[in-house]
Amino acid sequence: MSWLAMAMCMQLSRDYIFKTYFSVNRLMQAAVNEGLQWKTRGKGEAWWLLFLLLVSPGVCCGNGLLEGKSLQADLDAGKDISLRPGQVVELQEALKFRVAGQRIETVGVKTASNYARITHVDGGHGTLIDASGIAGATLSKLVLDGNRPGFHPPEGLAAQEPMLSFGGEGAVGQQVLNCIVIGSRCAGGWAAIHIQEGGQGIVVADNLVFSSGVDFRGNGRSQGEKPHGMADGISTASRDTSILNNLIYDATDEGIMVQGAPGTQVRGNVVVAISREMLGGIALIDPFRFHAMDAENKVFDYRNGPSGAVICRKILCP
Repeated sequence: MSWLAMAMCMQLSRDYIFKTYFSVNRLMQAAVNEGLQWKTRGKGEAWWLLFLLLVSPGVCCGNGLLEGKSLQADLDAGKDISLRPGQVVELQEALKFRVAGQRIETVGVKTASNYARITHVDGGHGTLIDASGIAGATLSKLVLDGNRPGFHPPEGLAAQEPMLSFGGEGAVGQQVLNCIVIGSRCAGGWAAIHIQEGGQGIVVADNLVFSSGVDFRGNGRSQGEKPHGMADGISTASRDTSILNNLIYDATDEGIMVQGAPGTQVRGNVVVAISREMLGGIALIDPFRFHAMDAENKVFDYRNGPSGAVICRKILCP
């Protein structure tokens, strides 16, 4: 995306960004002062540098290209994966967590421009990382690139699977933190970050999630792909999920989907649709009671049932 296009996007969403502590002027000043990195405020609201939308395949290269097979062997052996700043990992198939508490992260990195990148090679597979059923599995400080332009689906059909698969029976305390998630190949109700039933206490915080799925006009399609493979940004069906301080940009189904998920909290997120049509900012599914809060002391009950899921701090969908 060019600087001019970026400036236009920032202007279009300016009113919405102000409402949740996002200030274009402050972001621009922070870009100068902080070297294009984001900072997390004391109260926990992350005000993101939207310049990170400019992350391109060339940003994270030069420090070594790795194949997924060697990393999977380490995961199979119960090891953590610690990547150097700027490393690139190319996957022919999904990386799978194997034992509780495993981590995949970039170490020794100060800015997002130096995050290691994990990406799909060309092909028809959809899932990039599979942490299903693994307690404490953690992704941190990574660029996770689904490479949708290189997606060549069988018979033109989008992948009916998530990009990052979390949750599942036994998945307690998983985390996706400070990651940039782009170009997911998921569709058909799946999400870039998808948390399935059976987990508990999962945290998805301080991430940027860009470009999930294809909209009704075909925006976002790879060559040869049939429309309309819509997808969510973040989706959860697990109990007590915390979805905090994320920027979700151009999802095509919902920005955030809460499917039952009793006890879930959705706080301090920004959901924007700029270059793709989006069906909804936040979707609350299934017959439970949800609360919608635009202030900490103001609650609206508009469903019946025992859920207690919470949404607050002015979730946005222009």
